[in-house]
Order: sequence, then structure tokens, then C-alpha cells
Amino acid sequence: MKKITFLLTALLAFMLLAACNQSSNNASGEVNVDEILDKSIKAMSELKSYSMDMNLDQEMNIPGEDAPTIIKGKIKADLTLEPFAMHQTMTLTGESEDMSFDAESYMTEDGFFMSNPEDNSWMKAPGEFAEEMKQAQASAEDQLKLLKGFSEEITMTEEGNDYVLTVKGSGEKFMELTKELLQNMGGSAADSADMLSMMDMKQINFVIHIDKETFYQTKIDLDMELEMTVEEETMSMKQKMNGTLSNFNKVEAIVIPEDIKNNAEEINLDIAS
Repeated sequence: MKKITFLLTALLAFMLLAACNQSSNNASGEVNVDEILDKSIKAMSELKSYSMDMNLDQEMNIPGEDAPTIIKGKIKADLTLEPFAMHQTMTLTGESEDMSFDAESYMTEDGFFMSNPEDNSWMKAPGEFAEEMKQAQASAEDQLKLLKGFSEEITMTEEGNDYVLTVKGSGEKFMELTKELLQNMGGSAADSADMLSMMDMKQINFVIHIDKETFYQTKIDLDMELEMTVEEETMSMKQKMNGTLSNFNKVEAIVIPEDIKNNAEEINLDIAS
């Protein structure tokens, strides 16, 4: 169950990062919303780089545990888009030592490298995994088409210098869309879709802030409640994530240090194992 918990946390964080890179959820029947989304998609697609700060608060009720498990996390990421590269640092803080760690990762044309929280050594993901990650980023337009399933549920308000778009949903509709999104990525992401098949989305609230002048996506808030059943045991989760995008077109080239590339140990990333 602990491995499932960790993978679920990582999966949901990845979903939020992917949503930021894709820039929007597409149009409702309102002309103004259509125009805002079209301009935002265009503006975000022309970006060369940006940075993101993400905060995570998660509460899980696990079968057999007397009290809920609470995890807090902070993620910082720099991304360049042509060519795609990412440098990310992550801190997770839990109530027990084995649920608290710091981790760092790089993804460039040289591959996907991540630190081992247990001994600070470095690991390199197999070439096929790194390639799948790149393909997932490259297929953003196809993924946006899938997200049109939220069209009728988008509402728009204005807050200071931002347009604020909100999507609220629950149940099977959202889960089917999420599974299709992950299956469209292929490979390891498709394995994650198998994990999603065990979930029941009770409630989700997804909010995107878009700058009125630049049409850059500047902030994302995600609030969800779900249940997950594994081997006839049901775990419930409440999760809040918020991300802020900044430093548009100001991120310098991301280069993996030579000592990391030279000393990293290649590992097997099999979610099912």
C-alpha cells in the first residue's frame, strides 16, 4: 500500500505539471471564453521556457491505520521547450521518516536522471522511458483534444489582472478522460492509467489563471477527493495542489552535470513490479 501511495502522489503531481505545459482545458459555448483560451493556447505554445513552483497538501485514510496520513510537498521546476528539458527539485514531508525525502531530477536529450533519496546517489531511467516522457510532451495538442470533454463545465470570472477559468467535476466522466489522456502518452503512463481504473473520483475543482495582457497561464489550483480500492481495501484521499508559473522565456539552457551523467546507475522503472 505504501508503494501505491507514493506512485499515486507522483502521478497526481505529474498530471498537474502536464496540465501547465498544455496551457488550457479548451472552450465552452461562450465566445469570450473561446477567445481567451485560443489566445492562451497560442501564447503558451510560443513560450521557449518558464519556471514553476508547486505546493501539495495530501491527507490519506489508509485501511488498518488509526489516523490519517498527512503529506506536504514542495516542487520547483525549470523547463525549456525547444528542445524540451527539465530540472526539478522536490521535498515531501510526512509524519514518518520513510515518507519524508528530498529528490532532484533532470530530463534532457541525454536522458532522464533522478537522485536516490536514500543515499544521494543518482539513477538513470532506461532510454525507452525517457523517450516516452519526451513523446508525452510532444503530443500536447492531441491531449488538449481529449480535454474538450470539460467544455460545458468551464466557468469564467475576472480577478485583478487575470481571467479565472474554473472546472468542477466528479465521478466516471473525469476518470475516463484522465485514463484516455494517460493512455495517449503510452508506455509507463498507460500503466498509470491501470492504476486510475482502481480510483473513484468523488470531487474535483480545477482553476486556471490567465494573464489578461500576455495570456500566459500564471496559476493553477487543483482540489480533489477520491477513493482507491486495492485488493478489496479502500483508501480515501483529499489532495490540494497549487502551482505558480513565472520566469517566462528567461530560463537558461538546462545542462546535466558531468559527474551525474558519469556516475548514474541505470535502473528498471516498472510500475507494476
